[in-house]
Amino acid sequence: MRFFLRWLKTKTDPVEGELLIASQEAKSYWINNETFQLVGNVLFKINKNSRIQLLAFSGSLREVAMQLHHDIPSFGHQGVARTKAMLKEKFYL
Repeated sequence: MRFFLRWLKTKTDPVEGELLIASQEAKSYWINNETFQLVGNVLFKINKNSRIQLLAFSGSLREVAMQLHHDIPSFGHQGVARTKAMLKEKFYL
């Protein structure tokens, strides 16, 4: 994922082999690299059609977001599927 963040900051392409050993997640981000923007060191995904910016979560942050949305009493323990749907409206997971 480092090469992707480096590209966002400097537009420097990954060195040979970086993509080969990258995780599936990093490869997915790279394939869609033009839809991401770094704003103050926070990664956003931009939906060009509706111009919506979604905060992009990766790795362990997904779990934290899921736990926070599931455990908050006001959300009423909606279950995994409904919680994921709610998160996808707000964040890029």
